[in-house]
Amino acid sequence: MLLSTQAFLKPPGEGAPRSWHQDNWYFGLTNSANVLTAWIALDDADDTNGALRYKSGSHKRGVVGHAANGAERTIADEYLEPTSPEIAAVRRGGVVFHHGATQHSSGTNTSGRPRRAYGVHYVRRGSAFYSDAGVTTGFPLKALIAIPGLSTLGDQVDPFVVPEVGRVNVRQGVVGLRDESASTAKL
Repeated sequence: MLLSTQAFLKPPGEGAPRSWHQDNWYFGLTNSANVLTAWIALDDADDTNGALRYKSGSHKRGVVGHAANGAERTIADEYLEPTSPEIAAVRRGGVVFHHGATQHSSGTNTSGRPRRAYGVHYVRRGSAFYSDAGVTTGFPLKALIAIPGLSTLGDQVDPFVVPEVGRVNVRQGVVGLRDESASTAKL
């Protein structure tokens, strides 16, 4: 089933890096193998414009501890897979798939080219999620759609449009886009 979609935008010369993380740390499924992300390149992606980086075999460890890093979360140093990162260079129109527990990040866009991509997150039908009330087989809407301090929207946002609310400036109507420019203010 479709869980969520995202657009990832790294403008030329200013696209900020994305720290090491695991998608299922955010989504909270009880089985990380039930999450699959398809990362579709809208521009050629390479090491100079912020392509994805992976820690090979890291999915075998399961979801590990993450720590606060500004508005996002990053894998705590003691849990980061010690292997060297592999750059997932992909041509425009290509796709990279990864497991929900795969440790991944993206670099800074130091090139004169944009690095835009579209992410689609799928979950196995009937998957169980962790929630404030324990384990549920229903989609944990409360955990994903509550945004403290945005009372103009009733503190609610559609989780299928904005899956990582800490990186989206909802007040300006940038719903569903992840602006990864270095100058973007975080909520």
